[in-house]
Amino acid sequence: MQDFNIAAEWHFFPTSHGKGPCDGLGGTLKRLAARASLQRIDNPIQTPKELFLWATEALPNIHCNYFTTNQYNQEEEKLTPRFQLSKTVKGTLNYHCVIPATLTTLHVKLFSLSEKVTVVKIMK
Repeated sequence: MQDFNIAAEWHFFPTSHGKGPCDGLGGTLKRLAARASLQRIDNPIQTPKELFLWATEALPNIHCNYFTTNQYNQEEEKLTPRFQLSKTVKGTLNYHCVIPATLTTLHVKLFSLSEKVTVVKIMK
């Protein structure tokens, strides 16, 4: 929440193992890019930047972002201390709903519509 200023939750479903619209969108983008790259004999898509440029032009209804290695490294620097302080959540295979509550806790449920919420500490 703090990093992106949006609320988020994740629901796992047995039939699709938590796959949602973004997973289908990513798969579609990769499939179309592979096809386009094979058709562009003199100019195949070979780098992340080329993929971004192709997707921006070929798929105008899909908003793509491109991040440089430097930007990635800056975010990694910021997140590494948080990851080093995080701990494994026991029993994760039993939970079907995970909702970030604070920077240090999650609300988890055995199933999405369950009224019983368990608060789990995620930091050491």
